[in-house]
Amino acid sequence: MLFSSPLYLFSFLPVTVVGYYIIGRWASPLFARLWLLAASLFFYWYSASQAIPLLVVSIVLNYVIGLALGRLDDTGKRKIFLWAGIAFNLLLLGYFKYTNFFLQTINAVGDIQFQLL
Repeated sequence: MLFSSPLYLFSFLPVTVVGYYIIGRWASPLFARLWLLAASLFFYWYSASQAIPLLVVSIVLNYVIGLALGRLDDTGKRKIFLWAGIAFNLLLLGYFKYTNFFLQTINAVGDIQFQLL
């Protein structure tokens, strides 16, 4: 399901947004946020189910880093956690977005034939 597809625009997005506001008004903000988490996981499961474990690891690690940033008083330790979180996310993004690009470039320039991931 693409963000520009009619299925997303006319069914998934409205149900998710309306559900968020209804749950937030009648239940609690916590349940509304859990609704968004469940909708996000469903969206990724529907689109690319093999990415769910990676997404869950990323969510949990970012949540733990966010909790640590909120609880730490030492500025030096907070900076370390912040930069560790940024580095983790950039490395994850870079690996999954650009690895095949670099392998294709190496294959095109040289006589090496790396297998694409």
